[in-house]
Amino acid sequence: SSLTKPRHVVIVMDTSRSMGQLMDNQANSANPVTKLAFMKNVVTSILRGLSNMDSVSVIRFGERVHLVGHPGSVPPYMWQRANPDLIARIVDAVNAVEVTGRSDWIAGFDFAFDLIDNSLRNIAATSRDNCKIENTALLFFTDGIYNLPDGINDQDIIDFVSSRVEQVEGRGEFFVHTFLYSLNNDDVTQVAKQISCAVDGFWKPVVSSMGIANVTNGYQTLFSTPLGTEFFYNYTTWSEPYIFASSGEPGYTVSALVYNREVDPPRFMGAVGTDISAEASRRIYGGTLEETDQAITEITNENIDTKFNTTCEDTRINLTYCEIQSIRHLSGGRSAICLPPVQKQVQAVAQLPGNTTGDTNTTDTEIIDIETTETVTLFDVFLNCSNAFIQNCPGMDEYPTDLWRNVALEDKSYEDRVCCEVGEDSLSSLCPKLDQISDTKLSETAIFSILFISLAITEILGCYYCFRYKKRKRAKEEIID
Repeated sequence: SSLTKPRHVVIVMDTSRSMGQLMDNQANSANPVTKLAFMKNVVTSILRGLSNMDSVSVIRFGERVHLVGHPGSVPPYMWQRANPDLIARIVDAVNAVEVTGRSDWIAGFDFAFDLIDNSLRNIAATSRDNCKIENTALLFFTDGIYNLPDGINDQDIIDFVSSRVEQVEGRGEFFVHTFLYSLNNDDVTQVAKQISCAVDGFWKPVVSSMGIANVTNGYQTLFSTPLGTEFFYNYTTWSEPYIFASSGEPGYTVSALVYNREVDPPRFMGAVGTDISAEASRRIYGGTLEETDQAITEITNENIDTKFNTTCEDTRINLTYCEIQSIRHLSGGRSAICLPPVQKQVQAVAQLPGNTTGDTNTTDTEIIDIETTETVTLFDVFLNCSNAFIQNCPGMDEYPTDLWRNVALEDKSYEDRVCCEVGEDSLSSLCPKLDQISDTKLSETAIFSILFISLAITEILGCYYCFRYKKRKRAKEEIID
């Protein structure tokens, strides 16, 4: 959308030797994938998703740091406009990367923040539109293993990254949105997770079974949050005319983003769109195709100017504490959520259901154990973020597949559309039942009945076998006699 701010994306790839190992112990897999190969697929997908308004740089590091796709370039390094030629060149360079050497996280992060700082300085010197520099994202891909410089420890890396984030963000009212991805490593105590908590960032453990889009769903969700605010309610986008693959005729696509607005921030759920042929539009308008295209452009531009004339503040990504935790939960599950300081945790434990003694002498280990329980509502108590998480209907292993039947679902809430009673964990009486959903788990009565019938059948078959056996034995004895 032309109303959203451009993204400035800096991708940092760990290409040390350990990244050449297989994902998820795939030694016996028919098509084994290394950490490096998996990372390449994710990174190239991100690159191809950028628009011409965005800027990008890709960095690789092992023992040394290199700017990918820019051979012969010299400092000061800066991000560049993500035009098709640049994206194609960087994609080719990413696919050609090989693993080498040990892993120096400090060098990789230092290069990335220098590049971000240089780019921001350049924009500040050449433009007064500071609103255009606010959406800066740092995406760091690794397997969680570092071994350089000698003597380095987790806290040294956390302190270094925190200080560089603070330095860059001190340049203005904007944030460096930091995303850390740990390939084949779900240890919640690892330094990548700790960095995310220290800088209000986002950490995700990655396994090979994840779809490429699912790996970066937190990154995509964060940048979609402005369009989920009240300022863009009912906002739609008209595409430029293009040739439909199905008919070979020109036409338009009208689309809108869909949000669940019952959580905070509104959660991006997907997109809905419809195709309109240029000929159909021309018949309605009554002019030539060129006149029709011009009329549609004027109508949509006027609609944007009058209804969606937002300010820089309206489109700013300035997440609250609970909104950050919500996106962490969406992206990496409960393990990606950052717990508050121990003092606040102990106070929260005293208020947990069942803790009637008010005992606040809770150990760190006990707090972690409570955090990892299955009940999502405990996060409400720990984090005081009761509206930040989506809870699915228990037992529902799929959602209806006929959500496109708009007339049948008209005026129904989100919960009713997915067959969930509003505020409850049971089926809604208003569920349209377009796609029958049932809990596949058997009740205790059903299990008992099956066991009883099975035992009865086994006993009958056993008796029949004994009868046949004795009858044959008696017949043999009579023949012998």
